[in-house]
Amino acid sequence: MIEALLFAAPRPLSVDELAERVPEEVDVPAVLAALAAEYEGRGINLVQSGGKWLFRTASDLAFLLRKELEEPRKLSRAAVET
Repeated sequence: MIEALLFAAPRPLSVDELAERVPEEVDVPAVLAALAAEYEGRGINLVQSGGKWLFRTASDLAFLLRKELEEPRKLSRAAVET
């Protein structure tokens, strides 16, 4: 349930925000720790940033997400004439 909440959330969520959305008996910090361990070493990691939790692309794969920078090129004289 916590995994689904974090995945669907439009922004990172705090432990308190997660606790408001799950049954009282759920140990949110323990579930978060277990999920973080489960996702470790995968392409997506569960991380805590600024006191809130979110899924993030693994740092070792960040290069795959960078957009290629386009180099502006001047048109040749022949290309300009057409």
